[in-house]
Amino acid sequence: MLAGRVSGRLSGPRRAATVAAAVAMAFGVSIVYDFGLVRMPFFGWATEVPLFLATAVALVPSIVMVQLLAPDPPSPRGDATEGRRPGSPRSGSPRSGSLLMILFIFPMAMVIMPWTSRIDAAQMRAWTCDGPVLSKYRSQNHGIPAVVVGSAAGPVKLEGVDAGLWEAARVGDRLVKRKSSATGTLNGRPVRVVPPWSPWGKEGEARE
Repeated sequence: MLAGRVSGRLSGPRRAATVAAAVAMAFGVSIVYDFGLVRMPFFGWATEVPLFLATAVALVPSIVMVQLLAPDPPSPRGDATEGRRPGSPRSGSPRSGSLLMILFIFPMAMVIMPWTSRIDAAQMRAWTCDGPVLSKYRSQNHGIPAVVVGSAAGPVKLEGVDAGLWEAARVGDRLVKRKSSATGTLNGRPVRVVPPWSPWGKEGEARE
């Protein structure tokens, strides 16, 4: 790998500086990605496809960081020190392995977890319905609120609706929601259908 070749040519302070820069970049890119994710609106494929590409790019610094921090393989002769890059972790060292795992998991999680959370939110914004509320219930999935809306094509199940809508809706009420919107109307009155979203899984406003 390119990172491995670069790391192999460096030693001592130069290698330490390179590794430190890689770690800083991995965490820095993850933080910038999260802030950008909060500001990005939901416009269906027009935003989610570019976001997928941005997510892949945001993971590159973490992968490079792991390549730089990875311990050298043991020597074919069985000498644990022969061929080891100066300043690189010893192969099989529990301490270096734990450090590598921690430094890899954190920036990767800062990208992957918010992105998967946004996918769920985008799927909810893709809901469409225009018909009477047939029923409402608490889902077996952690008791999240859900409603069933009638349509010409059959009942539409909306699981994870906003708590305010769930409290206000009654069987027979007309619920209308258009695609890519977090809001709709209940008996002609504006209502939030999709709960507020934030990349950290808590309620918080994001651009619609």
